[in-house]
Amino acid sequence: MGPTGPRWPQAGAGTPSAGPYLADRGFEGTAWQTHWDQDYGAPVLTPPKGRRVKQARRQHSRWRQIIETINGQLTDTLGLHFSRARTPHGFLTRIAAKLAAVNLGLWLNHLFNRPPLALATLFPAY
Repeated sequence: MGPTGPRWPQAGAGTPSAGPYLADRGFEGTAWQTHWDQDYGAPVLTPPKGRRVKQARRQHSRWRQIIETINGQLTDTLGLHFSRARTPHGFLTRIAAKLAAVNLGLWLNHLFNRPPLALATLFPAY
């Protein structure tokens, strides 16, 4: 269907990434691709269509699974949905702390030869 409603200013979206963004099927279509590229300078990759691109769809799904796992850990484990911040600065500080916690967990898992996304079991419960 494509974008509807008012668009955010380009400066409100931050600095464009050097590479493409991975999105799910909700962002596919020429209207969405044009919107993200022209309005924000952001190339967006959605799952490829067709029967002959099975391997590319699988790879896209693997990458999206990593993204969804990290999003789940930020929202479910670290409570990103309910930051309880009282000021915009406090909100940004809490987001930065949660992102730092995820990165620390990834690094510790790497250090101890554990699966990278096994953050929920990083510290044993006593």
